[in-house]
Amino acid sequence: MCHTDREGLARALRRIRELSPQAQIVVRPDGPGLVTSQLLAEVGATAVDSDVRITWGGWSMMQAELEVLEHVHGTVDVDHVVLVSGQDYPIRDLAQWEAQVRATGADALVDVYPPMEEDWQYRWWSVQPPRLGPRIARRTVKWGWRRVAPAVHGAVLFYQGRRDSRWALGVRRAELVRGRPPVTVIKGSQWLTMSSRALDSVLRRHREDPAVRAFFERTRISDESYVQSLLLADASLRVMDCPTTFARFRYDEWSPTWLDLDELALAARTPAAFARKLPADVDDAVVAEADRLCARRGDEVPAIEEAVPGEVKLTGAERAPGLPPVATGLAAARG
Repeated sequence: MCHTDREGLARALRRIRELSPQAQIVVRPDGPGLVTSQLLAEVGATAVDSDVRITWGGWSMMQAELEVLEHVHGTVDVDHVVLVSGQDYPIRDLAQWEAQVRATGADALVDVYPPMEEDWQYRWWSVQPPRLGPRIARRTVKWGWRRVAPAVHGAVLFYQGRRDSRWALGVRRAELVRGRPPVTVIKGSQWLTMSSRALDSVLRRHREDPAVRAFFERTRISDESYVQSLLLADASLRVMDCPTTFARFRYDEWSPTWLDLDELALAARTPAAFARKLPADVDDAVVAEADRLCARRGDEVPAIEEAVPGEVKLTGAERAPGLPPVATGLAAARG
């Protein structure tokens, strides 16, 4: 799934094809001009045309992802589905990694993040406040909200987003006062690996359980919880807390750190097959180092295995400046 950096996407697709000759590659561009028919033919890929316009943090991201997964489910015969961003780049021999994934017997590799209860304990809406004219008026409104916010925090949250001019409005879910969510909610990376059995399970639950779907439609950043929680909810699936893609978020940053040589050195200490994210003007030395990491032997790469609760995770978000997260472990599934 991609929305920017046409040249970077082409570089990643060519490298994926080189490292995984048998893979079926499906591209979902967000906007025209990101992928050409010539490039698709060159790498043996197909593209999913979509009318879904993505707004970051909202349900539209999940709509786009589910559209891709439904397309793959209906048209491609594969053992596993690997969902990555157009700003990902391989850092492992993919054919070797694929064999190791099969050997684990896992149905899903999900990079689990520390929980953020506000994401699901409130119903979230994207709001575009009217322009109030003079700067003094806008500042007055913001000052007033800051004075009121502490008193109503338990019922209402309202804050400005990080990526555009929209605001996020959250209202406490009344149904959770005495109850629990319809399934156990986990938070994790959108970029994950699923077996075909796991994909069947996720799409079946999505189609057949409108109550669960409606719950997550008003969850903040649902692309980091919906599919992940549906995977956990199926007790017959073996879900592992293990990254598909290396991504590290500095404290209070909403996008991962741009890859450089230092970041790749950290990525090499994980079992991740990809690293994110490459800047459009990436230094050739960074790409060369990523390619060098792909040449590692199997015994030179950390094993694909479950993260140990309480141990430091190199992926995910810092808990405080310079303080990496620790593995929380998968919650007990329900639903």
